Amino acid sequence: MTVEDDGHVTGFISRFGDGESDKGAFLDQFFKTGNLRGTGSISRLRLSTECRSTFKGTVERGDGKSPGDESYFVLRGTLSRK
Repeated sequence: MTVEDDGHVTGFISRFGDGESDKGAFLDQFFKTGNLRGTGSISRLRLSTECRSTFKGTVERGDGKSPGDESYFVLRGTLSRK
């Protein structure tokens, strides 16, 4: 995920397929729209993908010590697929 200066978000979600035609396949779903609002320890994030998945939630500072560490940022929210 990349956040540009104006809060526009680009990137993708990786997941394993669970449908009849893609079960078990590793899939990348690229963001169709995305924005991040707010600064500080919690920011609001909204995303949608080409495959009609949406995410609404927050980006929070996690337990990682430096930006390259796992859990430096944590996404909390709801991922919905239509």
